[in-house]
Amino acid sequence: MRKLVLLVLLVGAAIAADKAFWTQKPYAKWSQRECEKLLSDSPWAKSMTLRRPAMREINRGFGQTASGDSGTGERDPEIVYTVQIRSARPLREAYIRMKGIQGHVDAMSDDAKTRVQQRFDEYLAQPFDDKIVVLVQYKSNLPEVDTMLANYWQGQTVGTLKNSVYLSGPDGDHMEPTAYVGGSGADREFQFVFPRNPAAAQANPEKAIEFEFLNMVPNRTAGLTTVTIVNAGARMHFTFQPKDMKVGDRIVY
Repeated sequence: MRKLVLLVLLVGAAIAADKAFWTQKPYAKWSQRECEKLLSDSPWAKSMTLRRPAMREINRGFGQTASGDSGTGERDPEIVYTVQIRSARPLREAYIRMKGIQGHVDAMSDDAKTRVQQRFDEYLAQPFDDKIVVLVQYKSNLPEVDTMLANYWQGQTVGTLKNSVYLSGPDGDHMEPTAYVGGSGADREFQFVFPRNPAAAQANPEKAIEFEFLNMVPNRTAGLTTVTIVNAGARMHFTFQPKDMKVGDRIVY
């Protein structure tokens, strides 16, 4: 029994250490798996998957309604949204560490590594004293839905979205975005900027930060009109807890 208890304690300690690796070692030592976790499932990043088991589509070749077993391909659609508070330094560190891993920076010469690190340092040095940046990544397992999502989000502006996208800060304010970047081409992400009250999180660590937006609604005038969007028009809610965002003695976001 004592051995079992010791094993449970060791496993629990390992899990706790893994969850807080961003406080245990410098970002240059983070692994790809650790970066991926921080960017998708952490105090500053949340993911949500929309699913519907039955989806019907018009067979373009014959004008017939097709179902999942008719040879038209995958018929169980999914949309995955991942929301990141990108103004939080740990997420920006994970982002550039991932870039470094993918670019094999660790294997570069000292001079090349120094030049890359200078660019990384410039990125990390950007101030976010008066704004909160929220980045949303999206993807679908169906190419048609993926294309429709990209066409929609890349065609939006802060004006078209400001009445349906909100960030509720730890001070209780219900804030509209002040800026929006929808991406282009192969980008599958969009970004919002919200005003920041610098003292709010420190004063209200128990008050959650809420981010919400509407999943896209199909554009029936576009060329791709036969694909049903998963939960079109559903309101997406993402909750972040400031008390979990501590780095040292400060809440960062």
